[in-house]
Amino acid sequence: MTVFVSVAARGARVVGAVVMLGTAARAADAQSPPATIPTVLATSVIGPFFGGLGFNVAFVAGRAPEKWPASLLPLAPATIIGGAMVGPIATAVFGYPAGTSATQSYGALLKGAGFREVAGSPVSWDGDHGFAPNRPNSFRSTSYCGKNGAVGITTTDSSQSGTVIAVSFAGGSELEGPCGGTPQPDRTPPVNIPLLTPPHGVRTETAGNSWGNDNVEVSARVDSTLASDAILSHYAAQLAAAGWQVTAKPAVGDGIVVRQVSTHGRGGEPWRGLLMVITGNSDREVVLRVMRDRERTQ
Repeated sequence: MTVFVSVAARGARVVGAVVMLGTAARAADAQSPPATIPTVLATSVIGPFFGGLGFNVAFVAGRAPEKWPASLLPLAPATIIGGAMVGPIATAVFGYPAGTSATQSYGALLKGAGFREVAGSPVSWDGDHGFAPNRPNSFRSTSYCGKNGAVGITTTDSSQSGTVIAVSFAGGSELEGPCGGTPQPDRTPPVNIPLLTPPHGVRTETAGNSWGNDNVEVSARVDSTLASDAILSHYAAQLAAAGWQVTAKPAVGDGIVVRQVSTHGRGGEPWRGLLMVITGNSDREVVLRVMRDRERTQ
């Protein structure tokens, strides 16, 4: 959860709460089922930590927490999983079906409600672009400011069944810092990489994502002994379905299989590159890298 609140000692307590909430989310993500627990159990386990910061904790299931703005409730096909109030921070958890860009969809809702993306807010790849992890190994947040408060969107789970985002809201009276900044220039990735879901039942974690004006690279670690060419074919089919051109047959080397790929950027310019699977003893790493020619100056 990412919310920007900073009001003297109260702000210090809120920042501490946000850090602890992030730690709790990572710990929960590492656990095995059950996927849901009673709210009384969550309150009993987590409540004492935040009580030391001077915050009360209240969880709800199947609805957004109290004080959640009605204008920030997404429409179908999104579903409300539940939420919590931790001191002044309200957090709602929403589920989106597979194939839906959850953070982009919710971001559009925020912009329609008068919010703007915060300068310095990181680009969120998890759940939107590239290789979808079964369990994200990082929690990336995109933050927005509006006249009535600040909102942070964090992807907490992304798989073939859909994407779950946690959205945190803090009211305007609690805000300083980033919400006083200037609007950020558009940082949309220069090429549209679709969400690439893993083979059924295969554990996948993102290994790294980066992009610039003339290159884009996304990668994932696949915990499987599936044949490398089968993994390559699985992801190649998804790129082809999204309109990319993919060579029919892979080039095979010592523990590496590669297919050439190409597409067009958002401005219509050609991009070319490769989709590659590197073979380890038990893991496979999948890499998609594309580039375009640099603009030349006379």
